[in-house]
Amino acid sequence: EYTFTHSLNVGIICGVLGRWLKYKSKDLDELILAGLLHDLGKMEIPDSILNKPGKLTPKEMEVMQLHSTLGFKFVNLVPNISQQISYGILQHHERIDGSGYPYGLIEAEIQDLSKIVAICDIFNALTTRRTYKERMNSFFAFNIMFNEMKNKLSASYLKKFILFMGHKEEESSLKLS
Repeated sequence: EYTFTHSLNVGIICGVLGRWLKYKSKDLDELILAGLLHDLGKMEIPDSILNKPGKLTPKEMEVMQLHSTLGFKFVNLVPNISQQISYGILQHHERIDGSGYPYGLIEAEIQDLSKIVAICDIFNALTTRRTYKERMNSFFAFNIMFNEMKNKLSASYLKKFILFMGHKEEESSLKLS
């Protein structure tokens, strides 16, 4: 249930943010679909790992991290799925400093759609109750994303996301570097 609700929320957040960013129809549809399907590979992850109430062991974390490549492989079996969508699924846990997975890509190697899905994914995960943690207030989530993750997420998209969520029009007032 959590994965379904989370995926739906990420798709919605991606869609609303994409509209705010003035994405055109095809690009907006791809962003929404990548957000909806980003955790598709979790259907292959055992429930004992997905729903574990505590911290995952290193071996369990290895299994959990397979979900992005599993989702990528699965969606590539579907005719007419764009490369943007499939890479949005594959790269949503990549981080611009190379610390993400599955490949440890750096910023220039990660597609823009994936950078947006990553931000929406993290925000929803932080602000949603899970088996191992309570939901976090949006302002605390912004604080974590801004202060602790700004070197892992695209600064330009993180700034746009925070401005969007606060409905600020002025980018110059938000310093991420």
